[in-house]
Amino acid sequence: MNTVKQESIFLDFQNYKLHLRKIYKNENDPAVLMVHGAIENGKIFYTKKNKGFAPFLASKNYCCYVIDLRGRGESSPLVSKDSKFGQTQIICEDLPFILDELLKNHSSITLVAHSWGGVLLNSFLCRFPKYIDKINTCIYFASKRSITVNNLQAIFYMEIVWRVICPLLSKIYGYLPAKQFGLGSDNESKLTHYESLLWARILPWIDPQDSFDYGSAIKTMKLPKTLYLTGIKDMALGHPIDVKRFLDESGVGIKKSVVLSKSNGNKNDYDHINILTSKDSVNDHFLEVLKFIEE
Repeated sequence: MNTVKQESIFLDFQNYKLHLRKIYKNENDPAVLMVHGAIENGKIFYTKKNKGFAPFLASKNYCCYVIDLRGRGESSPLVSKDSKFGQTQIICEDLPFILDELLKNHSSITLVAHSWGGVLLNSFLCRFPKYIDKINTCIYFASKRSITVNNLQAIFYMEIVWRVICPLLSKIYGYLPAKQFGLGSDNESKLTHYESLLWARILPWIDPQDSFDYGSAIKTMKLPKTLYLTGIKDMALGHPIDVKRFLDESGVGIKKSVVLSKSNGNKNDYDHINILTSKDSVNDHFLEVLKFIEE
């Protein structure tokens, strides 16, 4: 019986090396690409001891590729004051490059994202609709674009951390040293933080670099069938109201939203992080996700 294996793949792209963690049992199993969110890296999906969502899917006969986006995780060079890229470069350059590389060996791909990764992926699909037919399913954990809720946690995070502390640190250091200051598991370039901050406000979904209007373009676009999950205790970064709002603005097609909570039959009242890291997940909502992928 095959066991789950892991290996690192480094792709040369422009002046970067992009790291993909390949987690699989068989090379020819259906492909899954996982994209992390802001101020984090691919480790949100796995540990090297085969814990997490990627090893779970690999054990169910999927070939998973977990990306460390430009400058994060084991990709290099790491984010620094010399990092001039923004999220437009990730959407328009990195993601098409990665998809093209995976499609050399796989006929289609399932997309998985955590948090801001879902925004990047829907933006990518909006700008490059030729890839939609190559995507089987999208699974988004706690993905929202704008924060509209007004509870204390959301107000603290948006008004103090994201709009005051983070810009101040970016101005001082030339990039956002989120890891150093305990704000996240990885750092962000000054421009990626600034551009994500614009979209996190209740503003139109328009590219800040070239004014591409994602909101208008995606409105009638038929995206792959997509499952939007979040936890009842995600009070700011993936609040159920804002996840549903992101679902509603993301085209047409088969879309389903799920709020994970004990009252809805889950093992925990999940939050923004333990929706992927809880030891209970493999016998809880991960099974629901697997069912959705295979439907």
